[in-house]
Amino acid sequence: MGILKHMSLTTFVAVVSLAWFLIGLLLGMRLRGGRRGSGSSGSSSGFSGAGGGRVNSAEIYVGGLADNTTEADIRKAFERFGQVKDVRVVNSRADGTNKVFAFITMGGVDQAQAAVDGMNGRDLDGSKVIVSEARSRRRRGRR
Repeated sequence: MGILKHMSLTTFVAVVSLAWFLIGLLLGMRLRGGRRGSGSSGSSSGFSGAGGGRVNSAEIYVGGLADNTTEADIRKAFERFGQVKDVRVVNSRADGTNKVFAFITMGGVDQAQAAVDGMNGRDLDGSKVIVSEARSRRRRGRR
């Protein structure tokens, strides 16, 4: 409990958000594992995990960013896949250092899909990034 005394509110929120994302990702993979190979050709609905399946939203999540990656670096890397409408970098510290992840709003679903397919697992400023469809709080189970 002593570690919480030394953690800023921003750091705490970032850590909890990342933990919820990872838990949701792991649960989603586990649930999909039982349906694999079922032969169903229906379209997927909802979040399909990092880099897999069809994107249903123009907003994407980018994790594993290097400390020195800026909003401009992210915008430049993703503009080759289409229009980047918005980039929101989430910092884990109040002083703005040690960036953890970002949310990017692309110009449309097809552009977001191209960005996920093209950037997931790729190097950005010396760090391998995880790119997937962003999930809303409701889809993560919050109300």
